[in-house]
Amino acid sequence: MRTEQTSAFPKKPEGAAILALHGFTGAGEDFEYLKNHYAKNCFWDAPDLPPLPLPALCKFLRERWEKIAGTPRVLLGYSMGGRVALHLAREISWAPHDSLILISASPGIADARERAERRASDEALAKKIEALASSEKFYAEWKKHPLIATQHRLPSPWRERLAARRAAADWRVWAAHLRLLGTGTLPSLWENLREISAPDVTLVVGAEDTKFRTVAEKMQTQLSRSRVVVVPASGHSPHLENVEFFL
Repeated sequence: MRTEQTSAFPKKPEGAAILALHGFTGAGEDFEYLKNHYAKNCFWDAPDLPPLPLPALCKFLRERWEKIAGTPRVLLGYSMGGRVALHLAREISWAPHDSLILISASPGIADARERAERRASDEALAKKIEALASSEKFYAEWKKHPLIATQHRLPSPWRERLAARRAAADWRVWAAHLRLLGTGTLPSLWENLREISAPDVTLVVGAEDTKFRTVAEKMQTQLSRSRVVVVPASGHSPHLENVEFFL
């Protein structure tokens, strides 16, 4: 399993500093298109999320967040990365000009029985990954899942680069992510959202992702200083499927 080491941070990055957390089967390089086309004067830190239990992962990310203090910071999390970002957001210190951006994210499953069912479903998926023992074979099936099937809209050559990264990824990390960071594993934060003190919160969802749009609208009622942004012509990955609007 590959774990990216903490990168060197500039002492005074120009513009904002963005800590970006990717989704399931993803990688830090998934934000490549955004990094190349948006705010080039910003500093981007987009690590590959190591397969660690939540407390250790939050510690790993909290250290990165603290190293970019002194400039406006953005904590950005997509899907699985959004779940992690919500837990991290409860622990970190926020400066007045910092902000939190959650893309297609959920605070988890409040009902204990539903959470247990999801944990069993994630375990079955993890075992399937291990049985295939191939990232390429698993992703060939996973990309057809309705949740991410709309990623075919990604512009070329970024679509091909994303597919190539998936094919070359370590399938053991994916299985570990399901067991350590799955929706059924992580505790629900529905009762803790008011504890998040981020000065500015943006909840981004794709217009065609009705499930997560409903989740975002419910989250907005409990998160102060928050807004929902609906990205047209996109599903679960609006920051990749309709990049121009997202930017």
